[in-house]
Amino acid sequence: MQVQEILQQLDTLLKNSHLQEADVFLKEQIAAAEQAKDWQTALTLYNEQIGFFRDCGRFPESLAVGKAASETDHCPRNDFAECCQCTASSWYAGSCSEQLSASETAL
Repeated sequence: MQVQEILQQLDTLLKNSHLQEADVFLKEQIAAAEQAKDWQTALTLYNEQIGFFRDCGRFPESLAVGKAASETDHCPRNDFAECCQCTASSWYAGSCSEQLSASETAL
């Protein structure tokens, strides 16, 4: 698989605010990479999906993808660290979002 082409297509969808299409596209490309046993591409796309969900405020989904990616047997050490870093930023963003929501409710 050509990961750069996939990322370019994803960027185009995001630049044009086609979020639903980007979501579906990522899921399809991850499934294709897994079916092809192209673990490097799959992990790169998991990382993109973690960030996508985080940016959309979909923190539980972001964390779930990070957990799934980190639990795969095909995750090299350096990719695992990258997945963990993205997952941690999702957790932090989600925590901040929850705190903000709680403080807004109190007002």
